[in-house]
Amino acid sequence: MDPQRTQIPMLQRDKDKLKYNHSYIVEQLDIEHIILYLSGMVLTQFEVDKLYSIRDRKERTKRLLNILPTKSALAYQHFRRSLQERYPHIIKKLDSTPYVQHPADDTNTNNKKILVRRESLVLNLKPDDVIVDLSREGILNDSDQLKLRGYRTDEDKSRALVDILPHRGPNAFKSFTLAVRTGQPKLADLLETADISTDEMQNSSFL
Repeated sequence: MDPQRTQIPMLQRDKDKLKYNHSYIVEQLDIEHIILYLSGMVLTQFEVDKLYSIRDRKERTKRLLNILPTKSALAYQHFRRSLQERYPHIIKKLDSTPYVQHPADDTNTNNKKILVRRESLVLNLKPDDVIVDLSREGILNDSDQLKLRGYRTDEDKSRALVDILPHRGPNAFKSFTLAVRTGQPKLADLLETADISTDEMQNSSFL
């Protein structure tokens, strides 16, 4: 039985903190003792066994970061406490992460940012994991996923994805930038800081 099953879902701001700092946490954290701390309170025995079966440290951490957002609001607090002894710098990073909202009335601005950075996204985005994240969050529907899977190259997938996003509601931009930040933080920075006062396309490479 999932120890978190009957609890309220994790707060969106806490999910965003985990995703925003995904790359940093993966680089810094060895979760072996974290798993022990979370076992029973947050993680099921099945999840614990699965995590321990992964030998690569970074891959194991990535798996935990994928699991945590599916848990309760208390899961984030338990995870944060598990870091106190050995990883206070990660706590500091999480606590200092601003909660950035992209409200519905800002959709036009966000779509312009995507347009300005379109070429950089098409050339540099690694779309497969982003598509998985957006599908899990309900931004992409089954038809979108089927269409995107039909493209063979990353560039073609990215081009189609960028064209779909402006039509997927006010939460699409935020979900997209967080998904990109998970694996390509510099590209996410480029998108979020896009200057929409000009139509200049930036073609910086972040491969």
